[in-house]
Amino acid sequence: MQAATIISTLREHEGELRSVGVEHLSLFGSWARGTAVPTLSDVDLIADFDAGREYSLLDRVRLENRLAEILGVKVDLVPAQALRVSSANGQFARPYLPFKDFNRAFRDIVDAIRLIEEFTSGMNSDDFREDPRTIAAVERKLLIIREAAIRLGQEAELRCPGPPWAKIRVSVIGCATNTTP
Repeated sequence: MQAATIISTLREHEGELRSVGVEHLSLFGSWARGTAVPTLSDVDLIADFDAGREYSLLDRVRLENRLAEILGVKVDLVPAQALRVSSANGQFARPYLPFKDFNRAFRDIVDAIRLIEEFTSGMNSDDFREDPRTIAAVERKLLIIREAAIRLGQEAELRCPGPPWAKIRVSVIGCATNTTP
């Protein structure tokens, strides 16, 4: 696969992508530079979203998973807003990539959410409460999400506004069932 193939494949799905609020996608990283290792490299995309719509972190995870299905390779989706810093006058500065690996923390969150969805797929709340292994697995992934949110600090709000980051950072992890008779 080459950059041109990735772009043409995404263009074939333009209607579907626009219907979920994607206004523009940009390819960057190793595939854009022509240095990708086909069996190892993921596709890095920057997405401009419809400003009139709200997107949850789960919406973004689902979109990233759909893009991976379309391209047949893992995709890292970065909201364009996450690459901009607000300047003193409230205007956005030019895009930048930080030295600190914030993308890793967001990737940890996305991976944890995906696994929670896998662990609980097809379960109702009673099934969940009665399965201590699933409870333990979900609690571990929630802890990973919390730790990643703590690592992100205030960058979380700048790069991905919307989720209640302050609450996520201080959340008490515990899905244990009520054992009182």
